[in-house]
Amino acid sequence: MVGNFEGIGIEFHIMLDTVMVVNPIVGGPSEMQGIKAGDKIVKINDTLVVGIGIQNNNVLSKLRGSKGSKVKLSIKRFGQKELINFYIVRDKIPLHSIEVAYMIDAEKGYIKINSFGANTYQEFKDKVSLLQKKGMKKLLIDLRQNGGGYLDASIQIADEIIGGSPLLVYTEGAHYPRQDYFASHTGIFENGTIGVILDEGSASASEILSGAIQDLDRGVIIGRRSFGKGLVMSDIQLMDGSSLRLSMAHYFTPSGRCVQKHYTNDILAYETEIFQRFFNQPTKIDSIDSIKNSKNYFTKKGKIVKGGGGIYPDIFVPVDTNYDLRAYAELRSDVPEFIYQQMPNIKEHISTFKTVEEFQKGFVIDMNLYQKFTQYLKEHKNPGLGKIVPLEPKIKIIMKAYIARQLWNNEGFYRIVNDMDKTYETAVKSI
Repeated sequence: MVGNFEGIGIEFHIMLDTVMVVNPIVGGPSEMQGIKAGDKIVKINDTLVVGIGIQNNNVLSKLRGSKGSKVKLSIKRFGQKELINFYIVRDKIPLHSIEVAYMIDAEKGYIKINSFGANTYQEFKDKVSLLQKKGMKKLLIDLRQNGGGYLDASIQIADEIIGGSPLLVYTEGAHYPRQDYFASHTGIFENGTIGVILDEGSASASEILSGAIQDLDRGVIIGRRSFGKGLVMSDIQLMDGSSLRLSMAHYFTPSGRCVQKHYTNDILAYETEIFQRFFNQPTKIDSIDSIKNSKNYFTKKGKIVKGGGGIYPDIFVPVDTNYDLRAYAELRSDVPEFIYQQMPNIKEHISTFKTVEEFQKGFVIDMNLYQKFTQYLKEHKNPGLGKIVPLEPKIKIIMKAYIARQLWNNEGFYRIVNDMDKTYETAVKSI
Protein backbone atom coordinates (compact mmCIF):
# COMPACT_ATOMS: atom_id res chain seq x y z
CA MET A 1 0.00 0.00 0.00
CA VAL A 2 2.90 2.37 0.65
CA GLY A 3 3.93 1.80 -2.95
CA ASN A 4 7.50 0.52 -2.84
CA PHE A 5 9.98 -2.05 -1.53
CA GLU A 6 13.79 -2.32 -1.77
CA GLY A 7 15.53 -4.60 -4.23
CA ILE A 8 16.56 -4.81 -7.90
CA GLY A 9 13.06 -4.70 -9.40
CA ILE A 10 12.27 -7.75 -11.48
CA GLU A 11 9.43 -10.23 -11.81
CA PHE A 12 10.95 -13.69 -12.22
CA HIS A 13 9.85 -17.26 -12.84
CA ILE A 14 11.81 -20.46 -12.15
CA MET A 15 11.53 -22.67 -15.22
CA LEU A 16 13.56 -25.82 -15.97
CA ASP A 17 15.68 -25.05 -12.90
CA THR A 18 16.57 -21.63 -14.33
CA VAL A 19 15.66 -18.17 -13.03
CA MET A 20 14.04 -16.35 -15.94
CA VAL A 21 13.17 -12.64 -15.94
CA VAL A 22 9.48 -12.26 -16.73
CA ASN A 23 9.59 -8.46 -16.66
CA PRO A 24 11.79 -5.74 -15.21
CA ILE A 25 9.61 -3.41 -13.13
CA VAL A 26 9.21 -0.08 -14.88
CA GLY A 27 11.31 2.59 -13.17
CA GLY A 28 13.36 0.06 -11.19
CA PRO A 29 17.18 -0.33 -11.25
CA SER A 30 17.10 -3.52 -13.37
CA GLU A 31 15.18 -1.80 -16.15
CA MET A 32 17.52 1.20 -15.93
CA GLN A 33 20.55 -1.10 -16.32
CA GLY A 34 19.08 -2.87 -19.35
CA ILE A 35 17.74 -6.17 -17.96
CA LYS A 36 15.11 -7.52 -20.37
CA ALA A 37 12.20 -9.94 -20.30
CA GLY A 38 13.44 -13.42 -21.19
CA ASP A 39 16.92 -12.94 -19.71
CA LYS A 40 18.16 -15.99 -17.79
CA ILE A 41 20.02 -15.39 -14.53
CA VAL A 42 22.93 -17.84 -14.49
CA LYS A 43 24.95 -16.41 -11.58
CA ILE A 44 24.26 -14.07 -8.66
CA ASN A 45 27.45 -12.55 -7.20
CA ASP A 46 29.46 -15.19 -9.13
CA THR A 47 27.50 -18.05 -7.48
CA LEU A 48 25.85 -20.46 -9.93
CA VAL A 49 22.06 -20.53 -9.57
CA VAL A 50 21.23 -22.78 -12.55
CA GLY A 51 20.64 -26.51 -12.17
CA ILE A 52 20.85 -26.53 -8.37
CA GLY A 53 17.15 -26.79 -7.54
CA ILE A 54 16.90 -23.17 -6.40
CA GLN A 55 13.57 -22.08 -4.89
CA ASN A 56 11.72 -18.73 -4.94
CA ASN A 57 12.72 -17.82 -1.39
CA ASN A 58 16.39 -18.47 -2.19
CA VAL A 59 16.22 -16.16 -5.18
CA LEU A 60 14.50 -13.45 -3.14
CA SER A 61 17.08 -13.65 -0.37
CA LYS A 62 19.88 -13.18 -2.90
CA LEU A 63 18.28 -10.38 -4.91
CA ARG A 64 16.58 -8.27 -2.28
CA GLY A 65 18.59 -6.04 -0.01
CA SER A 66 18.91 -2.57 1.43
CA LYS A 67 18.92 0.49 -0.77
CA GLY A 68 22.42 1.37 -1.99
CA SER A 69 23.86 -2.15 -1.80
CA LYS A 70 25.12 -3.79 -5.00
CA VAL A 71 24.52 -7.16 -6.64
CA LYS A 72 26.21 -8.72 -9.67
CA LEU A 73 24.05 -10.65 -12.16
CA SER A 74 25.47 -12.83 -14.92
CA ILE A 75 22.83 -13.07 -17.63
CA LYS A 76 22.36 -15.43 -20.59
CA ARG A 77 20.49 -13.54 -23.29
CA PHE A 78 18.93 -14.99 -26.42
CA GLY A 79 21.23 -14.50 -29.41
CA GLN A 80 24.30 -13.81 -27.23
CA LYS A 81 26.98 -16.51 -26.84
CA GLU A 82 28.70 -15.07 -23.78
CA LEU A 83 27.22 -14.20 -20.39
CA ILE A 84 26.54 -10.51 -19.83
CA ASN A 85 27.44 -9.08 -16.42
CA PHE A 86 25.29 -6.41 -14.79
CA TYR A 87 26.17 -4.58 -11.58
CA ILE A 88 22.90 -3.37 -10.13
CA VAL A 89 22.59 -0.99 -7.19
CA ARG A 90 19.52 -1.88 -5.16
CA ASP A 91 16.97 0.87 -4.71
CA LYS A 92 13.37 1.53 -3.77
CA ILE A 93 11.21 -0.29 -6.29
CA PRO A 94 7.99 1.47 -7.24
CA LEU A 95 4.85 -0.66 -7.09
CA HIS A 96 2.38 0.76 -9.56
CA SER A 97 -1.30 0.55 -8.73
CA ILE A 98 -2.29 1.52 -12.26
CA GLU A 99 -1.55 -1.54 -14.38
CA VAL A 100 -2.05 0.02 -17.78
CA ALA A 101 -3.26 3.16 -19.54
CA TYR A 102 -3.71 3.39 -23.30
CA MET A 103 -5.83 4.94 -26.06
CA ILE A 104 -8.58 2.65 -27.33
CA ASP A 105 -9.14 4.87 -30.35
CA ALA A 106 -8.73 8.53 -31.28
CA GLU A 107 -10.90 9.83 -28.41
CA LYS A 108 -11.33 7.01 -25.86
CA GLY A 109 -8.80 6.24 -23.13
CA TYR A 110 -8.55 3.17 -20.88
CA ILE A 111 -7.08 3.02 -17.38
CA LYS A 112 -6.96 -0.11 -15.20
CA ILE A 113 -6.45 0.50 -11.46
CA ASN A 114 -5.56 -2.61 -9.41
CA SER A 115 -5.62 -1.02 -5.93
CA PHE A 116 -5.81 2.32 -4.11
CA GLY A 117 -2.44 2.94 -2.49
CA ALA A 118 -0.30 5.89 -1.47
CA ASN A 119 0.75 6.64 -5.05
CA THR A 120 -2.50 5.88 -6.90
CA TYR A 121 -3.81 9.45 -7.00
CA GLN A 122 -0.63 10.88 -8.54
CA GLU A 123 -0.38 7.93 -10.94
CA PHE A 124 -3.97 8.57 -12.03
CA LYS A 125 -3.34 12.25 -12.68
CA ASP A 126 -0.19 11.47 -14.65
CA LYS A 127 -1.91 8.84 -16.80
CA VAL A 128 -4.96 11.00 -17.50
CA SER A 129 -2.72 13.91 -18.47
CA LEU A 130 -0.75 11.66 -20.81
CA LEU A 131 -3.93 10.34 -22.46
CA GLN A 132 -5.35 13.85 -22.81
CA LYS A 133 -2.25 14.86 -24.75
CA LYS A 134 -3.12 12.01 -27.14
CA GLY A 135 -6.62 13.40 -27.65
CA MET A 136 -8.68 11.61 -24.98
CA LYS A 137 -12.20 12.96 -24.51
CA LYS A 138 -13.81 9.84 -23.03
CA LEU A 139 -12.36 7.74 -20.21
CA LEU A 140 -13.01 4.11 -19.28
CA ILE A 141 -11.85 3.20 -15.75
CA ASP A 142 -11.49 -0.55 -15.11
CA LEU A 143 -11.87 -1.45 -11.42
CA ARG A 144 -12.43 -5.18 -11.83
CA GLN A 145 -10.75 -7.29 -9.11
CA ASN A 146 -9.66 -4.07 -7.36
CA GLY A 147 -10.15 -4.88 -3.68
CA GLY A 148 -9.74 -1.28 -2.54
CA GLY A 149 -7.20 0.35 -0.26
CA TYR A 150 -6.86 3.87 1.03
CA LEU A 151 -10.08 5.88 1.42
CA ASP A 152 -8.28 9.15 0.64
CA ALA A 153 -6.99 7.86 -2.71
CA SER A 154 -10.50 7.07 -3.98
CA ILE A 155 -11.81 10.46 -2.78
CA GLN A 156 -8.95 12.34 -4.44
CA ILE A 157 -9.55 10.58 -7.75
CA ALA A 158 -13.30 11.27 -7.53
CA ASP A 159 -12.47 14.94 -6.95
CA GLU A 160 -10.43 14.98 -10.20
CA ILE A 161 -13.34 13.81 -12.36
CA ILE A 162 -16.41 15.28 -10.58
CA GLY A 163 -17.05 19.01 -10.95
CA GLY A 164 -18.35 21.49 -8.39
CA SER A 165 -18.23 20.79 -4.66
CA PRO A 166 -20.74 17.98 -4.04
CA LEU A 167 -20.57 15.43 -1.25
CA LEU A 168 -18.51 12.48 -2.50
CA VAL A 169 -18.84 10.11 0.46
CA TYR A 170 -19.40 10.22 4.21
CA THR A 171 -18.45 7.89 7.06
CA GLU A 172 -20.30 7.20 10.28
CA GLY A 173 -20.29 4.57 13.04
CA ALA A 174 -21.92 3.83 16.36
CA HIS A 175 -18.94 5.39 18.15
CA TYR A 176 -17.56 7.31 15.20
CA PRO A 177 -19.10 10.70 14.38
CA ARG A 178 -20.19 11.46 10.83
CA GLN A 179 -17.47 12.87 8.60
CA ASP A 180 -18.27 14.34 5.19
CA TYR A 181 -15.90 14.45 2.22
CA PHE A 182 -16.62 16.98 -0.54
CA ALA A 183 -15.09 17.74 -3.93
CA SER A 184 -12.82 20.70 -3.28
CA HIS A 185 -11.02 21.83 -6.43
CA THR A 186 -11.14 21.93 -10.22
CA GLY A 187 -10.14 18.49 -11.44
CA ILE A 188 -8.16 17.28 -14.41
CA PHE A 189 -11.10 15.55 -16.19
CA GLU A 190 -14.40 17.05 -15.06
CA ASN A 191 -16.12 17.36 -18.44
CA GLY A 192 -15.30 14.29 -20.51
CA THR A 193 -17.44 11.14 -20.65
CA ILE A 194 -16.78 8.56 -17.91
CA GLY A 195 -17.39 4.80 -17.83
CA VAL A 196 -16.48 2.46 -14.95
CA ILE A 197 -16.20 -1.34 -15.18
CA LEU A 198 -16.95 -3.38 -12.03
CA ASP A 199 -17.20 -7.03 -11.07
CA GLU A 200 -17.65 -9.09 -7.89
CA GLY A 201 -13.99 -8.46 -6.98
CA SER A 202 -14.39 -4.65 -6.92
CA ALA A 203 -14.56 -3.65 -3.26
CA SER A 204 -14.22 -0.88 -0.70
CA ALA A 205 -12.43 2.12 -2.28
CA SER A 206 -13.52 0.88 -5.72
CA GLU A 207 -17.12 1.09 -4.54
CA ILE A 208 -16.58 4.55 -3.05
CA LEU A 209 -15.33 5.89 -6.39
CA SER A 210 -17.96 4.15 -8.53
CA GLY A 211 -20.73 5.00 -6.03
CA ALA A 212 -19.91 8.70 -6.20
CA ILE A 213 -19.82 8.62 -10.01
CA GLN A 214 -23.18 6.82 -10.14
CA ASP A 215 -24.99 8.86 -7.47
CA LEU A 216 -23.87 12.16 -8.99
CA ASP A 217 -24.77 11.02 -12.52
CA ARG A 218 -21.19 11.60 -13.61
CA GLY A 219 -20.83 8.40 -15.65
CA VAL A 220 -22.13 4.96 -16.49
CA ILE A 221 -21.31 1.81 -14.49
CA ILE A 222 -20.84 -1.38 -16.54
CA GLY A 223 -20.34 -5.00 -15.55
CA ARG A 224 -21.50 -6.98 -12.55
CA ARG A 225 -22.46 -6.15 -8.98
CA SER A 226 -19.46 -5.19 -6.86
CA PHE A 227 -18.31 -7.05 -3.75
CA GLY A 228 -20.22 -5.12 -1.07
CA LYS A 229 -17.67 -3.90 1.50
CA GLY A 230 -18.94 -0.73 3.13
CA LEU A 231 -16.69 -0.76 6.18
CA VAL A 232 -14.06 1.81 7.16
CA MET A 233 -11.05 0.28 8.91
CA SER A 234 -8.37 1.97 10.97
CA ASP A 235 -4.86 0.56 11.26
CA ILE A 236 -3.69 0.77 14.88
CA GLN A 237 0.04 0.23 15.40
CA LEU A 238 0.99 -1.91 18.42
CA MET A 239 4.18 -1.77 20.47
CA ASP A 240 5.56 -5.10 19.21
CA GLY A 241 5.54 -3.88 15.60
CA SER A 242 2.29 -5.60 14.65
CA SER A 243 -0.96 -3.77 14.06
CA LEU A 244 -4.67 -4.14 14.65
CA ARG A 245 -7.04 -3.43 11.79
CA LEU A 246 -10.31 -2.38 13.39
CA SER A 247 -13.63 -1.64 11.68
CA MET A 248 -14.70 1.81 12.92
CA ALA A 249 -17.59 2.89 10.71
CA HIS A 250 -19.60 2.40 7.54
CA TYR A 251 -19.14 4.63 4.53
CA PHE A 252 -22.12 5.96 2.60
CA THR A 253 -22.38 7.13 -1.00
CA PRO A 254 -23.74 10.65 -1.72
CA SER A 255 -27.33 9.38 -1.94
CA GLY A 256 -27.01 7.87 1.55
CA ARG A 257 -26.70 4.20 0.68
CA CYS A 258 -24.34 1.77 2.36
CA VAL A 259 -23.01 -0.96 0.05
CA GLN A 260 -22.06 -3.41 2.84
CA LYS A 261 -23.49 -6.86 2.13
CA HIS A 262 -25.35 -8.56 4.95
CA TYR A 263 -23.51 -10.74 7.43
CA THR A 264 -26.48 -11.91 9.49
CA ASN A 265 -25.99 -15.56 8.49
CA ASP A 266 -23.06 -17.74 9.56
CA ILE A 267 -19.49 -16.78 8.65
CA LEU A 268 -19.16 -19.55 6.04
CA ALA A 269 -22.13 -18.17 4.08
CA TYR A 270 -20.60 -14.68 4.19
CA GLU A 271 -17.17 -15.88 3.04
CA THR A 272 -18.47 -18.08 0.21
CA GLU A 273 -21.15 -15.70 -1.09
CA ILE A 274 -18.78 -14.18 -3.62
CA PHE A 275 -17.98 -17.56 -5.19
CA GLN A 276 -21.60 -18.65 -5.22
CA ARG A 277 -22.54 -15.39 -6.90
CA PHE A 278 -19.87 -15.72 -9.57
CA PHE A 279 -20.62 -19.31 -10.57
CA ASN A 280 -24.41 -18.84 -10.37
CA GLN A 281 -24.60 -15.41 -11.99
CA PRO A 282 -28.07 -14.76 -13.44
CA THR A 283 -28.58 -13.62 -16.98
CA LYS A 284 -30.63 -10.61 -15.87
CA ILE A 285 -29.66 -8.35 -12.98
CA ASP A 286 -33.31 -7.96 -11.88
CA SER A 287 -33.39 -11.64 -10.98
CA ILE A 288 -30.95 -11.08 -8.10
CA ASP A 289 -33.05 -11.42 -4.94
CA SER A 290 -31.13 -8.80 -2.97
CA ILE A 291 -31.89 -6.05 -5.49
CA LYS A 292 -35.63 -6.72 -5.23
CA ASN A 293 -35.58 -6.35 -1.46
CA SER A 294 -33.18 -3.41 -1.32
CA LYS A 295 -34.26 0.09 -0.37
CA ASN A 296 -34.49 2.67 -3.17
CA TYR A 297 -32.13 5.64 -3.22
CA PHE A 298 -31.99 8.43 -5.78
CA THR A 299 -29.18 9.94 -7.80
CA LYS A 300 -28.73 13.67 -8.31
CA LYS A 301 -31.03 13.52 -11.36
CA GLY A 302 -33.60 11.27 -9.69
CA LYS A 303 -32.58 7.86 -11.05
CA ILE A 304 -33.28 4.96 -8.67
CA VAL A 305 -30.23 3.12 -7.29
CA LYS A 306 -30.10 0.27 -4.80
CA GLY A 307 -28.27 0.01 -1.49
CA GLY A 308 -26.78 -3.01 0.23
CA GLY A 309 -24.77 -5.81 -1.33
CA GLY A 310 -22.54 -3.67 -3.53
CA ILE A 311 -22.83 -1.20 -6.40
CA TYR A 312 -25.32 -2.38 -9.02
CA PRO A 313 -24.25 -1.55 -12.59
CA ASP A 314 -26.29 0.61 -14.92
CA ILE A 315 -25.45 -1.80 -17.74
CA PHE A 316 -25.30 -5.41 -16.60
CA VAL A 317 -22.99 -7.85 -18.41
CA PRO A 318 -23.33 -11.41 -17.07
CA VAL A 319 -20.60 -14.01 -16.83
CA ASP A 320 -20.13 -15.70 -20.19
CA THR A 321 -21.61 -19.16 -19.63
CA ASN A 322 -20.92 -20.37 -23.18
CA TYR A 323 -17.76 -22.11 -22.00
CA ASP A 324 -16.49 -24.03 -18.98
CA LEU A 325 -15.04 -21.41 -16.61
CA ARG A 326 -13.20 -23.92 -14.44
CA ALA A 327 -11.62 -25.73 -17.39
CA TYR A 328 -10.49 -22.42 -18.87
CA ALA A 329 -8.91 -21.38 -15.56
CA GLU A 330 -7.06 -24.71 -15.38
CA LEU A 331 -5.82 -24.48 -18.96
CA ARG A 332 -4.66 -20.87 -18.83
CA SER A 333 -2.67 -21.54 -15.64
CA ASP A 334 -0.03 -23.31 -17.75
CA VAL A 335 0.14 -20.64 -20.47
CA PRO A 336 2.69 -18.25 -18.85
CA GLU A 337 5.37 -20.89 -18.24
CA PHE A 338 4.89 -22.38 -21.70
CA ILE A 339 5.26 -18.97 -23.36
CA TYR A 340 8.40 -18.14 -21.36
CA GLN A 341 9.83 -21.45 -22.51
CA GLN A 342 8.96 -20.80 -26.16
CA MET A 343 10.09 -17.16 -26.40
CA PRO A 344 13.62 -17.98 -27.65
CA ASN A 345 12.07 -19.99 -30.51
CA ILE A 346 9.61 -17.31 -31.65
CA LYS A 347 11.49 -14.14 -30.73
CA GLU A 348 12.96 -13.64 -34.18
CA HIS A 349 9.53 -13.91 -35.84
CA ILE A 350 7.70 -11.56 -33.47
CA SER A 351 10.50 -8.99 -33.62
CA THR A 352 9.15 -8.00 -37.05
CA PHE A 353 6.22 -6.28 -35.28
CA LYS A 354 7.35 -2.80 -34.28
CA THR A 355 4.25 -1.75 -32.31
CA VAL A 356 1.64 -3.48 -30.20
CA GLU A 357 -1.01 -2.33 -32.68
CA GLU A 358 0.84 -4.13 -35.52
CA PHE A 359 1.16 -7.24 -33.37
CA GLN A 360 -2.50 -7.07 -32.36
CA LYS A 361 -3.64 -7.06 -36.00
CA GLY A 362 -0.99 -9.24 -37.61
CA PHE A 363 0.17 -11.99 -35.24
CA VAL A 364 -1.66 -15.32 -35.13
CA ILE A 365 -0.97 -18.36 -32.95
CA ASP A 366 -0.25 -21.00 -35.61
CA MET A 367 -1.11 -24.69 -35.29
CA ASN A 368 2.52 -25.66 -34.71
CA LEU A 369 2.77 -23.51 -31.57
CA TYR A 370 -0.71 -24.52 -30.41
CA GLN A 371 0.07 -28.24 -30.78
CA LYS A 372 3.26 -27.75 -28.78
CA PHE A 373 1.10 -26.26 -26.05
CA THR A 374 -1.33 -29.20 -26.03
CA GLN A 375 1.65 -31.55 -25.77
CA TYR A 376 2.95 -29.43 -22.88
CA LEU A 377 -0.44 -29.80 -21.16
CA LYS A 378 -0.27 -33.59 -21.54
CA GLU A 379 3.21 -33.73 -20.03
CA HIS A 380 2.06 -31.61 -17.09
CA LYS A 381 -1.19 -33.57 -16.65
CA ASN A 382 -3.35 -30.45 -16.82
CA PRO A 383 -6.85 -31.41 -15.58
CA GLY A 384 -8.57 -29.16 -18.13
CA LEU A 385 -7.05 -30.85 -21.18
CA GLY A 386 -10.12 -33.00 -21.83
CA LYS A 387 -12.25 -29.87 -22.39
CA ILE A 388 -9.81 -27.89 -24.52
CA VAL A 389 -11.49 -28.20 -27.95
CA PRO A 390 -14.27 -25.58 -27.52
CA LEU A 391 -11.84 -23.35 -25.63
CA GLU A 392 -9.23 -23.20 -28.41
CA PRO A 393 -10.02 -19.59 -29.52
CA LYS A 394 -9.78 -18.27 -25.94
CA ILE A 395 -6.60 -20.20 -25.23
CA LYS A 396 -4.98 -18.81 -28.38
CA ILE A 397 -5.84 -15.27 -27.34
CA ILE A 398 -4.37 -15.70 -23.85
CA MET A 399 -1.22 -17.22 -25.41
CA LYS A 400 -0.96 -14.22 -27.71
CA ALA A 401 -1.46 -11.89 -24.72
CA TYR A 402 1.45 -13.41 -22.79
CA ILE A 403 3.69 -13.07 -25.84
CA ALA A 404 2.65 -9.42 -26.12
CA ARG A 405 3.46 -8.93 -22.43
CA GLN A 406 7.05 -9.98 -23.08
CA LEU A 407 7.36 -7.23 -25.70
CA TRP A 408 5.17 -4.38 -24.45
CA ASN A 409 4.58 -5.22 -20.77
CA ASN A 410 1.04 -4.75 -19.43
CA GLU A 411 -0.13 -2.59 -22.32
CA GLY A 412 0.53 -5.46 -24.70
CA PHE A 413 -1.15 -7.95 -22.40
CA TYR A 414 -4.34 -5.97 -21.79
CA ARG A 415 -4.79 -4.84 -25.38
CA ILE A 416 -4.91 -8.49 -26.46
CA VAL A 417 -6.94 -9.80 -23.50
CA ASN A 418 -9.52 -7.05 -23.87
CA ASP A 419 -10.07 -8.19 -27.46
CA MET A 420 -12.04 -11.19 -26.17
CA ASP A 421 -13.75 -9.40 -23.27
CA LYS A 422 -17.51 -8.85 -23.72
CA THR A 423 -17.70 -6.54 -20.70
CA TYR A 424 -14.91 -4.36 -22.09
CA GLU A 425 -16.56 -4.33 -25.52
CA THR A 426 -19.89 -3.30 -23.98
CA ALA A 427 -18.19 -0.60 -21.90
CA VAL A 428 -16.39 0.87 -24.92
CA LYS A 429 -19.70 1.08 -26.81
CA SER A 430 -21.46 2.63 -23.80
CA ILE A 431 -19.15 5.66 -23.70
